[in-house]
Amino acid sequence: MAVKVSGTEVITDNMGLDNIVGASGIHGSLHPSPSVITSNVTFSNAMQTCIMTGNQSFTISGASEGRTTCVLLDTTSNAYTPTFPSTIAWSLDGSVAEPTWATYRHWQITLLSGVGGGYQIGSAVGYTAQSATPPTEAVTLHGTTSTPEEVWDGIGSGALEIGWRFKADGNVYKWQHPNNTQGNGETLYSTTKWNNITPTFNTGVNPSNTWYIRFSNFSGASISTTYSSSLNIWIPLNTTREITWYNNQQSNAVGTVEGVGKVEIGYVAGGGSPSSVTATGYYKVTYSGTA
Repeated sequence: MAVKVSGTEVITDNMGLDNIVGASGIHGSLHPSPSVITSNVTFSNAMQTCIMTGNQSFTISGASEGRTTCVLLDTTSNAYTPTFPSTIAWSLDGSVAEPTWATYRHWQITLLSGVGGGYQIGSAVGYTAQSATPPTEAVTLHGTTSTPEEVWDGIGSGALEIGWRFKADGNVYKWQHPNNTQGNGETLYSTTKWNNITPTFNTGVNPSNTWYIRFSNFSGASISTTYSSSLNIWIPLNTTREITWYNNQQSNAVGTVEGVGKVEIGYVAGGGSPSSVTATGYYKVTYSGTA
């Protein structure tokens, strides 16, 4: 049931916010949904993440006066070097130099666009000190049969797509089609990653095992075989693999639907289907119509 204030709907039947004065943008779980970047830092997004794949020069866009943005930067265990524009001052009086990026692996960078938008004030906090010895690779999946990891959405203006993506960068992402009521595309899932380092898949730098992933239905609504990676077989995790649930019914024909997928990761040194499972997790979707 929708909620109205003075006759104006403020919470929809799909539990989305509507007609809220003084607020804009899309948020999930009362946190900004981060966007994934490679080289352009945009002030149009409040939160951005970047996992570097090499030394990278960054650019700035959308720097209107007074805007702020935060970048969560991972230079990886390879200690890649970022280069930021000279328009960024790392202190108000210019007395502080750009951080020594090699000191830490992870950085939280906050930028404020100055008067006229022609310059930015930056601060950077580093954590997880780099080590001469790369960390030991560890693979972990999350969610149990009784408490799976969960993403929720509602049926919106078109066919619903909702699910989970496991990428070769070692991270787990949510996928919510923009047609959904809370759809924000692909976003980094903030509480978990499947690999504690960026896998290198036997490229010679901090070599990784050849990781494989296997998806299967566990309970509830079935995973779409059309919009997902192959089910019930081991497939190499050297590119994006995903499980997606799909529903093309009208919102008024659907109540609340839940589905849980089982995810397993294993490896064989040098490649091939795993003979044992290294990690197992359970990942759930819940979506609702208005029925």
